[in-house]
Amino acid sequence: MASTYKPYLFLLDYSDRESEKEFILNLIKKFEKEFNTIILFINNNPYNLELFLYILFDQNDDHFREWLNVYYSNKQLIPNVPNNILELAQIKGYVCIAYRESEDFFYTRTLFSGNIIENVFKFYDKKIYNNNWKSRLISDDFIIFLCYSSEDKQYVDETFDILQKKEIRAWYDKYEISPGDSVWDQINEGLGRSNLGILFISKNTFHKNLTVGENERKYLVRKHTVCILLDIEIKDLPPLLQTADYYINFSDPNAIIQLVQIIKSYENQSL
Repeated sequence: MASTYKPYLFLLDYSDRESEKEFILNLIKKFEKEFNTIILFINNNPYNLELFLYILFDQNDDHFREWLNVYYSNKQLIPNVPNNILELAQIKGYVCIAYRESEDFFYTRTLFSGNIIENVFKFYDKKIYNNNWKSRLISDDFIIFLCYSSEDKQYVDETFDILQKKEIRAWYDKYEISPGDSVWDQINEGLGRSNLGILFISKNTFHKNLTVGENERKYLVRKHTVCILLDIEIKDLPPLLQTADYYINFSDPNAIIQLVQIIKSYENQSL
């Protein structure tokens, strides 16, 4: 390929390619006069499903970089694209769907916006699978996230056991993170799936790290949150933790009953 052109390679989501179409179509609409090649590389290996988007730009790509940073900064850009990427993809058995300079952009838009290319994918988009087959035997449509300091684990264990008996699904790192897992990836996944955060707060909280960091605590507080106070008063909490929906004093004999009632009320609202 000529050195006057600059390549970009993006790793897209094979399983959620319907959502990726917006990015592709907006890119074509905005920059169709500034690049001469666009290729999809599709790997249908069930153990390594992949979808790459390759575009070849004229060297003047400043506007594209600015646009990308503003609107699609979350897209995973692969550095150091080899010059023989098309040859490598074919050798490795990837399906290649290409637009080249001689083809019409109207056809390209139709290709990417409709279902014309779906026959080259061996596996359906995840929305189709989710509509036909539920993803889990045990439903976790409503889930709470337990956040605590390691010194307070005994209170979390006690609470978790009661919640299980009440059939309340709780994300607890003790059971969710396995040896070899990325701790922060698992925590972020749990945060993303949770509907309600339960924060166990004590004096230990401000001397040791919680199971999540400061950014995650802010995230939890922005969601519906219940603070369980172990040995501390509301007035002694920092401003960030004074915006929770509910506060429960763990020394209250009815503390767990209150917690279960609050959780059930949120669960009913989510139905």
